Amino acid sequence: SVTQLRPITDYLSSAHLEEKIDQEISNIRDEFIASIKNSNFNFEQFFVKLEKIKDAYIENYFTAHSKSRLTSKGEAKLNNILNSEIYRKNLEFRNIKILDTSNLDSEIEALGKLKKCTELQKKDLENAHQCQCGFNPILENFNAEIVLDEIKARLEKIYQNNLKTLYETFNDPTVKSSIDILETQKRKLITNLSQTRDPEISVDLIKAINEVTQGLEKVEIKINDIKLAIQEEGLPCTFDDLKNRINKYLDKLIESKTQSKVRFIVE
Repeated sequence: SVTQLRPITDYLSSAHLEEKIDQEISNIRDEFIASIKNSNFNFEQFFVKLEKIKDAYIENYFTAHSKSRLTSKGEAKLNNILNSEIYRKNLEFRNIKILDTSNLDSEIEALGKLKKCTELQKKDLENAHQCQCGFNPILENFNAEIVLDEIKARLEKIYQNNLKTLYETFNDPTVKSSIDILETQKRKLITNLSQTRDPEISVDLIKAINEVTQGLEKVEIKINDIKLAIQEEGLPCTFDDLKNRINKYLDKLIESKTQSKVRFIVE
């Protein structure tokens, strides 16, 4: 009878279905309504079709779960990142006021979204449409192992970019003059940082950097805002028009600020 289809239809209505499978169910629903109207409803036929979709869902869900959730190996890789020198130094760089921390914040957030789950078995999905860990294959469509490798590479790049920013900052005439009048020990710390590719980051070094860069103002350039500034008076435009619009946008960003103290970062 129709009511015997209720358990499997309830299951599939709650499942995290891909668009293709959702369309298949929609087609079966249309067939079902037509069969009721025409009085030729065949329970076995519809049950087999729905069971086939459920089996495919379980297979796809289990595979996606295995990729997106951390195994013991993946958890070890995550811990290696969290305990690495690069990660520790990046965290310490967050205390240097002149540096942009937004990229690092994004990576920390991405690491926090990775979850470990090794408990799921296919048989568990016969009666429950998702794992107890709450995995949703539509919202969490990624390979955790690959994500960890990508984050590790980006953390290295963030570290190198931060070092590059510091080296360039120390060569800034405004900052150089501040370094020259530092206490000997602090000046030595900054000099050592400038001369090594893999410096040790200490609390005293961070204090010294913040001291010599004190008064410098970070000004954030937002990509969408600069696009709007360029488009505001219409496109296409001449080279001079483009240059004037960008200059107008930058002038507005730094109004009431000392130009020599401004340092731009991009959102």
